[in-house]
Amino acid sequence: MNTYPRPTRRQFVKLFAFGVASSVLSGRGLHEMIIGEAHAADSANGLLTLKLSTFTALQSANSSIRLALNSFNPTAGFATPYYPILVSRSTGNQFYALSAQCTHAGCVVPTFGSPCPCHGSMYNIDGTVAFGPAPSALTSYPITYDGDNLLTIQVPGLGYSITGAPIETAQGSRFQLTFPTQSGLSYEILFQENIGSAGSAVSFANSSDGTANLTAIAGTGGNLTVYVPRSTAKGFYTVNVKVTQA
Repeated sequence: MNTYPRPTRRQFVKLFAFGVASSVLSGRGLHEMIIGEAHAADSANGLLTLKLSTFTALQSANSSIRLALNSFNPTAGFATPYYPILVSRSTGNQFYALSAQCTHAGCVVPTFGSPCPCHGSMYNIDGTVAFGPAPSALTSYPITYDGDNLLTIQVPGLGYSITGAPIETAQGSRFQLTFPTQSGLSYEILFQENIGSAGSAVSFANSSDGTANLTAIAGTGGNLTVYVPRSTAKGFYTVNVKVTQA
C-alpha cells in the first residue's frame, strides 16, 4: 500500500460534526452549526474539535498526527473525497493544521519529519517546503487553541444544514433527520441533553418502522434520512463524521 510502515488506524470517538443541531421539542432545525460547544464560521465549512489530552503525540513540541475522513492510498495521487489532515505542534502553543496533499504530485504526506512516499519531498512543521521537488507549501487550515485542551480546525467544504422533526411510527415516537452526505464518509448521530453536555452516539434506523440497530451509515453522495427513537422530551441531535487517526 505504501513505501513506509503502514500506520495503525485508531478511531477516536469524537468529535467531527458539521450538521445543524435539531431540537427534540420543537422539531425545527436551529440556525447555527454546532459541534459540542463550538460553532461553525459559515455554512461552507465544518469544524473539527480535538482534545489534546487524547493524543500523546501532541503533548510535546515538533510532533504531529494525521487524521483521515476516508480511506486513501498514499501513492495513488489522490484521496477521495478528502485528503487527510495533518495536525502539528511546534514550540510552545503554536499549532498547525494542514492538508496532507503533496503539492508536487498529489500523494499523501506522512506526519512531520517523514518524506513524501512518492518523490521524497519534505515539509517543515508549518507546511512550508524544506526541500523539493514540491513547488509550494501545503494548504493550511485555520486553527485555534483555547489555551487549555481544545484545538478547533476549520475544514473547507464540509458545512451543511440538516432538517429534523418528531414523528410517530409503528415503533413508537422517533426523530427524523435528513441530511446531505458525501461518498466515502461514514456518519453517526450524537445526542445531547443540552448544549453544554457531552454528546453520545445513539442507534437509529434507516426507515421509519425499521429496527434501530445502526450506529453508523455510509454516505451516498445524496440525501439520507434516519430515524432515532426518542427517549427524552428534550435535547439535541447532531450529525457527525467518523474520523480515524492514520
